[in-house]
Amino acid sequence: MLASAFRDPAPADIHELTEAVRRTAHILARRICTHPWPDDSSAMGSPHSLATLRVLRAIDELVGDLAAEAAHAAGHDQPGASYTDLGNAWGITKQSAATKWRGAVPPKTGASTTITIRGRAAEIFRLPDGDWSWRSTRSDGTPCQAEEPYPDDGEATAAACDFLRGITTPPTAAERSGAVAADAAHRERLTELTRLVEHLVLDISLRDDAPGITPDQARKIMGLLDSHQIHASPQHRSREVGLAYADASQLVASLENALADLYQKLREVAMSGSDTYGIPRHYLREAHELLDYVRPHTD
Repeated sequence: MLASAFRDPAPADIHELTEAVRRTAHILARRICTHPWPDDSSAMGSPHSLATLRVLRAIDELVGDLAAEAAHAAGHDQPGASYTDLGNAWGITKQSAATKWRGAVPPKTGASTTITIRGRAAEIFRLPDGDWSWRSTRSDGTPCQAEEPYPDDGEATAAACDFLRGITTPPTAAERSGAVAADAAHRERLTELTRLVEHLVLDISLRDDAPGITPDQARKIMGLLDSHQIHASPQHRSREVGLAYADASQLVASLENALADLYQKLREVAMSGSDTYGIPRHYLREAHELLDYVRPHTD
């Protein structure tokens, strides 16, 4: 049994976590809701609450997946957690932990072991040359196996967890190389969009205390968005719930969609005949809130 690796969260920690989950749920509920989302929370109706409930369901499912992933990582990382340790972290018995996360703690002999996530199983086994691999079955029942070996059982287990959570068989070395190049390009784009959003937030014409925005100001901001290849394209807006925002490409798409909505609103202002127009804060706020997810990817 390992020495204590954590302390129980304090009430302030729980409050902070609750607010973070609530904030995340509202951001994503706004994206999937088929009804207009009000700026005033007191004006929310049952469609908005149902959209939030759907997001919370996805969060609940994701928590189970992430817990299984963390349990398997703890069991396979050095110095290696026991089922007693896993049970203590989750607040259940050793026996319950062994049932819940079968295969999370590898056998001492280094023999093959089986892990189970969401009712699907994968076998982690050692190859004759000492490397590790995994095998399982696809949703259609056909067998599959990792295309490349892993240097240790921890990496093989992590890859198997990804597969069981719905990710396809790990790519080849050539595919990984291409993915790395694409991810670097997306991260560069994220940095560019992050600076753009922060600039817009600080712009005097979009501050909460500004009386309004003129058509000339709208055209000026549209020109800035144009220079960053942002255009109004609501028909391309994604409604998928990417709760974890697993990669930079998802973040880029989310930011570009939010900014495209802002562009559309600015175009309405630019075409209006009035000297001032309501400030489209709602459309900028969504992009600004997304920066909480973007910054860890741009550090």
